[in-house]
Amino acid sequence: MDLLIVLTFVVTFLASIVSGMGGGGGGFVIIPYYIAIGLPPASAIATAKLAGVGTALGALSAFKGTGLVDRKYLLPFTLITLACALVSAWLIPQIDAQVFQKIIGIVLLVM
Repeated sequence: MDLLIVLTFVVTFLASIVSGMGGGGGGFVIIPYYIAIGLPPASAIATAKLAGVGTALGALSAFKGTGLVDRKYLLPFTLITLACALVSAWLIPQIDAQVFQKIIGIVLLVM
């Protein structure tokens, strides 16, 4: 088996576990890793965001019935998230890959 596939699985799996336990932040590890292995920045972000959706759904199902999720905020924040996802899905491919990679680097350093 190709070492890159195994390493990518391990990095993504561990970052997802940490992200699920900490309430987010796995993208700070996964996105730079994907860019380092050669994915275009837009693909790296899209892949990490898709993994984040799975992590969020898993965490939401784990909190179901515990009283920790306030249902009155669930629909509004879901709609805001959906709107932002659609806008970013349209906007990110419009940006030049080299410029976008520099933007990602600056944002990660600032955060």
